[in-house]
Amino acid sequence: MRKAVCLLALWTGLSDAGATTPAEVAMNNAPMPHVSLRGEPKIRVHLARIQGFREGVPDRQTHMAMLRRDVEQCVARRRRDGMAANPPSPWPDYATSIRKDGYVSGNREITYLRLINYVMVREDCSLHEALSHSANLVSNSGTCTIDLIKKTARGFCDAHGHAHAPPPIKNKPLTAEQAATMEKARNGGMGAAMAEAMRKMDAHKNGPHPMKTLLGVRCEVMRSPGNSDPAENSCIILGVPFDFMASSHTGIVPAIELEARSRHGFNLDPVEARADAEVDPAVFTPYLAGGFAITRTGR
Repeated sequence: MRKAVCLLALWTGLSDAGATTPAEVAMNNAPMPHVSLRGEPKIRVHLARIQGFREGVPDRQTHMAMLRRDVEQCVARRRRDGMAANPPSPWPDYATSIRKDGYVSGNREITYLRLINYVMVREDCSLHEALSHSANLVSNSGTCTIDLIKKTARGFCDAHGHAHAPPPIKNKPLTAEQAATMEKARNGGMGAAMAEAMRKMDAHKNGPHPMKTLLGVRCEVMRSPGNSDPAENSCIILGVPFDFMASSHTGIVPAIELEARSRHGFNLDPVEARADAEVDPAVFTPYLAGGFAITRTGR
């Protein structure tokens, strides 16, 4: 406990000296990907931009205090030994920052992900700035994984950005045999653990899930099955306003997060959101911008 108090005191003493780094400013101020796209015809989407930081154990404030302590000790050690040191200035706001830009239509979604991670370099006490910028295109046709720094794309990366992907369809009714198996599992005939798993799955599936309005856009609060912790949830914009509400036989229902909360993951808040926006369809095909090495797999 004393160690934690000392670390938090160190954080408090140093926090005024910190400032947002140029990389954080660049990430937070960059326009959403669709802004620079001016082509025709437009398509209708929901869009959302959320950003925040990684939480974890220890929590982010304690983690930053520990990082500052490590840098101070590194600087003192190198200067004592007559060696140069290069401590960071300014300091980052967080050890790990993240930004997600999402677009969802009735049959596909794409999420652009930017991430900055800082770790100390022992050779000179500086902070290494690990940057990543990627995108993930998903539909019932498959997945295309895109690295926007290395300019690579892998998976089902077609010329139309999954525009012709089959829309979500309703599940087929269970056969009598399937229904009997499910009922057996619910009633404990396949063990207590399976019965508990079925109970949690049914409770999660049947809802109803609460709704929220964030930045004028409605979203559905979702938690992982069995998790009742109100501090751990996502608020999801479903991508089916232009068609019909349905579930997917493959588990792919277009949806993007408008908020995300996790005690040990990322805490992301909405910065921008629009429903029924019109954007250039090229927002779904960043890998066609030129210079990309595309490895096509799947359909």
